[in-house]
Amino acid sequence: MTRTGDALPVVPRAARVPLFVLAVAAAVTAVVLGILFHGHTLGTPLDESAYSALKGSIEPPVAYAVAWVIGSVGDPGPAAVLVLLVAFLFRRAGQTRFLVLVVAGPVGTGVLTTVAKPIAGRFINGDNLSYPSGHTAFVTSIGVVLGLFLAARWQLGRFAGTAVVLAPALLFAVAMAWSQVSDRVHYLSDTFGGFCVALAVVTATGAIVDTVLERVKPGRRPFPRP
Repeated sequence: MTRTGDALPVVPRAARVPLFVLAVAAAVTAVVLGILFHGHTLGTPLDESAYSALKGSIEPPVAYAVAWVIGSVGDPGPAAVLVLLVAFLFRRAGQTRFLVLVVAGPVGTGVLTTVAKPIAGRFINGDNLSYPSGHTAFVTSIGVVLGLFLAARWQLGRFAGTAVVLAPALLFAVAMAWSQVSDRVHYLSDTFGGFCVALAVVTATGAIVDTVLERVKPGRRPFPRP
């Protein structure tokens, strides 16, 4: 990254409406699923079908190693290292707002998923709380932050900007879902819930960061037009 100034809004103005709509829809979906799954100890038919389809994909040693590495990214230690690394890159680029977001977004997401699990009370493999998937929520939160940066950096419009925000989030979430579902650590619906939580939390956090820092330090155009 190159230094570009710290006034780049984390939620691109052109894509704010669709992103906020998606964030609200994601929040509602996460809550509804949590209510529906409360007290469940078995997955839905779709969850069981997904596990049956994916469990054989990690049998080859290389595939198992890849799944293990992906899953490990969501563990507390590696997750903290990844957040600090991305924060350092934003610091080097002079992107104060994104530096704040890449710390506050994943941390807020992690806190919410941790608090939500005992409230949802869904279990897998005995007494292991499963909904929503914190690992999937974490990698999704990183994907949303990166997508927001690219959309803002490239000054994309409403539809292109929204697509660019969602693309890395979906990619990271799908990779983690494969790792978690194939190894029976989470149900597929747990990972979808984690995706929804992260999308809602990071988008809301981005709006707060923009509002607070705009008042503290009014924005400048970080990428002047020729």
